Amino acid sequence: MNATQTQSIKNFAMHFGFFACGVAKAEFLENDKIHYENYLQREDFGEMNFLARYLDKRFNPASVLENTKSVIAVLWDYSHHEIKETPEGKIAKYASGEDYHVVVKSKLLQLEDEIRKLFPKSNMRSFVDASPVLEKTWAIQAGLGFRGKNTLLINPKIGSYCNVGIILLDQELTYDTPLETTCGDCFRCLEACPTGALENPYQLNARKCISYYNNTQKHSPAPIDLHGWAKGCDECQMCCPWNSK
Repeated sequence: MNATQTQSIKNFAMHFGFFACGVAKAEFLENDKIHYENYLQREDFGEMNFLARYLDKRFNPASVLENTKSVIAVLWDYSHHEIKETPEGKIAKYASGEDYHVVVKSKLLQLEDEIRKLFPKSNMRSFVDASPVLEKTWAIQAGLGFRGKNTLLINPKIGSYCNVGIILLDQELTYDTPLETTCGDCFRCLEACPTGALENPYQLNARKCISYYNNTQKHSPAPIDLHGWAKGCDECQMCCPWNSK
């Protein structure tokens, strides 16, 4: 199924600076629907009410872009960023560089231009952390990483210090296979979280999370100790063995 075009898309993704690119077959995410509904019932999202919207679209890419057949996932590596020390406090790696929403979206639009040359009659849409598309799940489906116990996507080569970009495409491509890698018996992230936000493996309660309170998602005073973090929090990533390589 368009193996040559698929490889060309991946090559262009690398050319535009993405660390990795994979492709998943667009399908209804039944298991994710069940997990997500349980998440909403626990109300672990705090006041981020937008996470409860567009439930009819979150699990079916074809409801976002008609006739979607392929989900292209890319990773933007920010592992080289440093945690910044400021008078206000520490700045997490993801926030210490340029706004990844702007950077990744601009690269995705460049990739879209190349895809249109391969498929002139195609339709597509790009997303970066601001849509009903479950970006992390699709990156996992595309073989770019696995879900860590800290709930983050972990790529075996660069760990969890990466942002995800998604392109929905109405063309069939050659699909990748999800990884079989897991966290094994490691629980360092749960032990390292200073506020106990990681209540169980793969389960984050935003109401206890430092990043939830010092990020743009939440504006009211934090009822928890932010432990010196002014923007974001990297505690559950700093301790991760995958990030030490």
